[in-house]
Amino acid sequence: MINGERIAQVREAKRLTQSDLAKRVQRTQSAIAQLEAGLIDGSDGLIRQIANETEFPIEFFESGSGPAFPFGSLLFRAHADINRKDRLEAHGQARFVFQLMNMLLNQVRSIPVSLPKPMDTPEISARIARRFFHLNANEPVGNLLSILEQNGVFVLGIPDLKGRDAFSLWAGDDRTIPVVAIVEGRPGDRLRLTVAHELAHLIMHAQRESQPPLLEDEANRFAAEFLMPEQAMKKEIIAPVTLTRIASLKPRWRVSIQALIVRAKNLSIISERQYRYLYEQLAIQGWKTREPDNLAVEPEKPRSLRQLAEISYGNPIDFSKLAREAAMPESLVWQIVSRYREKRSIEPDNVKLSRKVVSMRRKA
Repeated sequence: MINGERIAQVREAKRLTQSDLAKRVQRTQSAIAQLEAGLIDGSDGLIRQIANETEFPIEFFESGSGPAFPFGSLLFRAHADINRKDRLEAHGQARFVFQLMNMLLNQVRSIPVSLPKPMDTPEISARIARRFFHLNANEPVGNLLSILEQNGVFVLGIPDLKGRDAFSLWAGDDRTIPVVAIVEGRPGDRLRLTVAHELAHLIMHAQRESQPPLLEDEANRFAAEFLMPEQAMKKEIIAPVTLTRIASLKPRWRVSIQALIVRAKNLSIISERQYRYLYEQLAIQGWKTREPDNLAVEPEKPRSLRQLAEISYGNPIDFSKLAREAAMPESLVWQIVSRYREKRSIEPDNVKLSRKVVSMRRKA
């Protein structure tokens, strides 16, 4: 029995319309639509054609849909350059990773979900979250992705997709699986602010219904307070506030110079006039589009999915066996796992964790 939803997922992840796929397999758009809707089962010849064109094994199209995987904060995005096809592509790519992680989790005891409850304002929620994760109120956040993974959040690494950095959602039929999908290839400082923004959506907007601009503003405020606490910023950004002094804070707080300038303005540490002057200096230095390489923040990489694969498929991972049991192309499985970091003997600098992701282990 063919699962039409799986055909739609692969098609959308490859940025194909139903008409595109129909042309490739020499069928009508109506036939593909009916197949995806489950109105027809499709002949063996048609399914083989679809498998050949998409480079997915037939077994993938015969598999169940698995836990619910809604669009989440992808629906909040209002950028003009992110259209429906962009959203479908990101959603489909993330769902591949989610499906692979779920398969791997069936073989181990997973970390329980542990996230704080939302409070009155984004700023208060961010301070509560810092205490919840045992972070010092006046110190920078360490490895943010590790913190999320240690608290049961699924961090899904997806390909470099133009115009998209990340999105979040509560997955599962009962919406109990927190997910953050991150796009590879983004600068480390930008990634951290984006992930903090998505963490805000998970904490604050799981049960909320309001207009997207309000949700995005609240997530921005949470992320700013979470990564650049007001109390700490007022101690560290002091007069005279110069571009050089702001830039010197970047390696410590691991956020962009531009983010620090905006934070200083929003906290009234600098005036509107000083803010405009600092941005003029950014432009003169050429830092608006690319900040200094010597201040670059190393991008964080998640660990959990690769660790799960190592537990069940060895180290080095037997990709052929993993792909076969996942009913996915081996090349896709390799690409997914490559977005996750390998085991290190020590963690990177500035990472302070209360427990390790390695608490995942084989089921008895």
